[in-house]
Amino acid sequence: MTLQNRDIIDFLAGIEPGSRLDGLREQRPETRLNAQKSYEALFEPEHWGSVTPAERFAAAAFVAGLHKATAIRSYYSSKLQDEPHGSALVAVIDAEIDRGNAHGPYGHYPAGPLSREDKPGLVYEVSGESRNFLDPKLSAALEHIHLLVFRPREASARGIAEVARCRLDDHWHRHPVATRRIPCVPDQGRYRPEGPDSKFRCHREGRASLNRTDKEFCHDRNCYSSGNRKPAKRLHSS
Repeated sequence: MTLQNRDIIDFLAGIEPGSRLDGLREQRPETRLNAQKSYEALFEPEHWGSVTPAERFAAAAFVAGLHKATAIRSYYSSKLQDEPHGSALVAVIDAEIDRGNAHGPYGHYPAGPLSREDKPGLVYEVSGESRNFLDPKLSAALEHIHLLVFRPREASARGIAEVARCRLDDHWHRHPVATRRIPCVPDQGRYRPEGPDSKFRCHREGRASLNRTDKEFCHDRNCYSSGNRKPAKRLHSS
């Protein structure tokens, strides 16, 4: 099975045509189509805009590495390898994955009933050595992605604005489309096989997230939506 004749989730999760999982996905064709189109919009766009291919593949490899999804990390790292300075970028991303290794979710909810579930954890920052190699935009993107993966309960619109103000030298303010695309990358890096029968979880399709109970995930989504941000509208229902 190759990516040319299967969609990205089937390819990365190892879902074979005619399998039980393939049949389950066939029951939600619009969701399947939208997930594929999301991948194509991020990684095969007609116009790359201000977020380069290297930045996108680096971010995706970082997400997969944080989730310890070896095969998916290898896929995006191979894409990154083909970009200018690819070998050096892969080495830096590998180092930052090790630096950002953690088990989540953790963090602090807004003061209220959920505060009793607050849990301390790593507040990740790109190393000084890696920051000297990466541009400020990608460094800030990695830090924001780590927050979305491990501390989603602390994510907010104000946090995105702070990243833009402090880390990106006003880059995202001048390129708002790029601002919206970087937070989408973690979703694309979460597809992974789990267990001996290749069961998998998918943030978009299963409404679940790696390393989270359903209760934690729902709480985190409610908290994320409460930070002056409305829940995203679904393009299609299935």
